[in-house]
Amino acid sequence: MLIKRKKQIMILSIGTIPLVTLTRNVSIVFWDNVFLVGLLCFMLGGAFLLIEKGVFNNVFYSFQLFFKNSSKLESYVTEMSEDRVNTQKSLFKSSIGLRLLRIGGFVLIVSTTFSFFFY
Repeated sequence: MLIKRKKQIMILSIGTIPLVTLTRNVSIVFWDNVFLVGLLCFMLGGAFLLIEKGVFNNVFYSFQLFFKNSSKLESYVTEMSEDRVNTQKSLFKSSIGLRLLRIGGFVLIVSTTFSFFFY
């Protein structure tokens, strides 16, 4: 695991060295676009992480109950079967939220630093 992490950091640093040395030739529009991509990744990662942690489970469950009870047929069926099981399940379990959050934060910091120091 540690070797894989070191390999990723080395590839990332090798990829950013040409950008640092050629930053005088890269326009500010490039860094603005990199910042926007980082911001998008950061926002999506935060939203996925909140959903993954179950912050909105009660809201989703209340909407589910509302849509179930708004139908006459569904309300009749629920009256007849009183053994409703209250199980809340997570929408999805993955680690993409935390990864997107970290990648987005890193890209935000790098693009802000390069645009601040070189322009």
